[in-house]
Amino acid sequence: MNCGLCGSGITAQEKFKTLKSNGLTVRYVYYGCTRGKDLHCKNPNMREEELVKQLIALIGEMDMDEKIVRKKFNEEYQRVRKFQKSFLGTGKIDSHEQSFNSKIYTTHILTKGTTEEKRELLGSLKNKLILRDKKISLQNN
Repeated sequence: MNCGLCGSGITAQEKFKTLKSNGLTVRYVYYGCTRGKDLHCKNPNMREEELVKQLIALIGEMDMDEKIVRKKFNEEYQRVRKFQKSFLGTGKIDSHEQSFNSKIYTTHILTKGTTEEKRELLGSLKNKLILRDKKISLQNN
């Protein structure tokens, strides 16, 4: 992902805040320009939740390496089957054959996946992501 103003990379910054109301510590992740090409870049930071929301909206336009996405889906599917067989005593999830929908799987990873899973998924993206004024856009390579 690159900055849409100066062309520098985008980085994630993790922040923690203790809430006065209940004393709980909340984690926030912001994405912003590294300012590697322009120390005075004015591109504002963006919260992770908003970034993920915008990425999900762009899924239909993304050009992804379907082989990589399908492989990750199959690995997860097999892991779930092994878990179910080990703990529930059955090898079948249901009577339907395994189905794959890259849009649904991509949405699942972006909303519920680990940081590593998100990174792998976005690594299969053939487009370049551009962040400008808190808006994500796709740029074809």
